[in-house]
Amino acid sequence: MLLDGGAVRGAFMGGVLAELHAQGFDRRYWSKYVGTSIGGTSAAYFCTGQIEQGLRFFTEHMPLGMVRRKWGVVPYFDQEYLEWAYRESPDALRVDILKVRQEEVWMPLSNPRTGMAEFVCLNRAPDPARAMLFATNTPMSHPRLRSERCYYDGGFTCQPPVSFPGLEEFEEIWFLSPYLWGHRTGHMKSLAYRVASAVLGLWDPLAARLLAGMNGRENSARVALERMKDRIHIICPELPLLINWRSQDVPAIVEYHRAWSHRRSSPSAREQYDLREVTTLSGRRLRQGGFCFTGN
Repeated sequence: MLLDGGAVRGAFMGGVLAELHAQGFDRRYWSKYVGTSIGGTSAAYFCTGQIEQGLRFFTEHMPLGMVRRKWGVVPYFDQEYLEWAYRESPDALRVDILKVRQEEVWMPLSNPRTGMAEFVCLNRAPDPARAMLFATNTPMSHPRLRSERCYYDGGFTCQPPVSFPGLEEFEEIWFLSPYLWGHRTGHMKSLAYRVASAVLGLWDPLAARLLAGMNGRENSARVALERMKDRIHIICPELPLLINWRSQDVPAIVEYHRAWSHRRSSPSAREQYDLREVTTLSGRRLRQGGFCFTGN
């Protein structure tokens, strides 16, 4: 299974994984999980069987303490909070279980010195939580991570993670993403990346180089993935998700997607869902797209 990045939008993937588990698709259905950033976090919790704990990353940790803003504007994950969540919180990852699982969980790390992605297997990592911290790390994160020979969020170089070694040899690939199939990073976001890169270059030129090329790398990865569509099972939104870094309605979105029942007779079935109304935490009403499952 390949899992996209998406930060707060990862709530969609968390909800779908919970529903897959409820429908009998447990961790053993897939031999490998390769997830970028928060997608890898969701995969790790799914693989340990901590379904509720994985969901609480979106329903509690993200809106209540995990997301911070540099200068009140630039969003990022608070690494001190995230480390506490991984290691010490009531929702801490069961590393002891992960290490004995036969199913492997891989996450890409962005190496700012080479500009390339490097993949780490969490099951075999000496400290899986530390590897996960680097896999979600940004230049705005805690200085302790920046002061070491650090790595950054895999999304800088590998989103979605199509450069995983040996991917073309898999007989069956499932792709889980909070973005529409055919999604591309647009001109305005590309411009924002370039501006942010110019500012970032004042104190972290290596990370600035990663950010400057992020738009092109991501779009190229999505093109490469689409070329494999004939052998990929795709689970993605049917309409753009009405959720982003500014959203305070993550719990409602997760529960909404978790409530879908997508029974099917075989993995090659196709199901689409009508629009449903959702009451968000703030009491607003919004029209939220369902998700579609496609296979070949």
